[in-house]
Amino acid sequence: MNAQVFRGKTVAEAHRAACAKLGLDAVVLTTRPVRKNGIAGLFGASDIEIAAIVPEPEESPEPVLQRDIRFARGVYAMPAAEKPANELAALRAELKGDIRALRHALAKNEEMPEVASEIAELRELIEGMTEAANRTGRTDKTAAAIRSLGIEGPAATLLARAVKGGAKDGKNSDAENALRIEIGKMVPVAPFPLTGERTMIALVGPSGVGKTTTAAKLAAKARIAGKSVTLVACDTYRVGGTAQLSQYAKLMGAECVTAKTSEELRAIIDSSPSDVVIVDTSGRPPTPDGVEIAVAPQRKGAPRTRSRHVLLCVPASIRANDAARVARRFGTLSPTSIVVTKLDETETPAGLVHTAFAAKLPVSVLCNGQRVPEDLAPATTVAVVDFVAPKTNEAAAVA
Repeated sequence: MNAQVFRGKTVAEAHRAACAKLGLDAVVLTTRPVRKNGIAGLFGASDIEIAAIVPEPEESPEPVLQRDIRFARGVYAMPAAEKPANELAALRAELKGDIRALRHALAKNEEMPEVASEIAELRELIEGMTEAANRTGRTDKTAAAIRSLGIEGPAATLLARAVKGGAKDGKNSDAENALRIEIGKMVPVAPFPLTGERTMIALVGPSGVGKTTTAAKLAAKARIAGKSVTLVACDTYRVGGTAQLSQYAKLMGAECVTAKTSEELRAIIDSSPSDVVIVDTSGRPPTPDGVEIAVAPQRKGAPRTRSRHVLLCVPASIRANDAARVARRFGTLSPTSIVVTKLDETETPAGLVHTAFAAKLPVSVLCNGQRVPEDLAPATTVAVVDFVAPKTNEAAAVA
């Protein structure tokens, strides 16, 4: 049978199309990226094209019931030693093959950021599956302690290795202290963004994480310190978002303006006479023509009128996969540090570890409630560790 060609945005999508047309026995022969034509040859995206066939039926040495066939027939014809141990192993092997194909495509065309993103997602999925498989029947006390703190994913694996390498003996108090020390190393802290004179602070991150309230807290801290403040509202999508920030500004004697384009926002940052300009963004993923792109690093040679702080806001309870996705989505704005919000709303604030690990950024601000400005404080290593891994009564007594 001649090979047939199928396309999709990803290898998995193209493979699904092949299976829909040829059946579950379809075998992929080749994989390659295909550039799509855009407008006048510009802005073209790329697809993944695969060639697939249905192999000629072979006699299986061992009859297999039709309802049990989930992979190509060739899998069941292999010697017993070569068969996948279970479905998880077969799926992991398939995903690794997809990663190899994507890496090959990426090596041929360096201008394929969507392929790089897909490789990262597949890698995280495989690492998570590996971790889940390793947890089966595990009695490791260190791993159990890390899981009890809500820490998961690659960060948990790396933390467990570090604790095992640094622990000197098996006493509970020493093991707990070793874990706290390694968490402190994994989550670095940065200076409070309000230090300095003329400052621009932009709060970026997904909707609903508390960016507007955090902006008000920072503005109130600046006003208490005797600094003039301009609050900039970019959230023109959310009903009442601009009005809420305007009301905060009125209460604390600050100026409040609205920016609808990146040009407007850049002009406000450069020309405002205030000591501190605080930008409350919309929470939408940044785009080349979005208003938030103005807070990204300026081009080389452009005059710098203020110190730049772009704070990635995340809730304390964010999961590892979500933290990685947020770091990728807002990475184009080049955040400088992390703000962790809603620490009062969870008993396992593992998001401190997940986001610092995924974004490779320090934490600069901690928010532990709704009060303005009391429930906001500079991040310190001691505070971070106490939130993530509080001392037990035994360890506290020893300390």
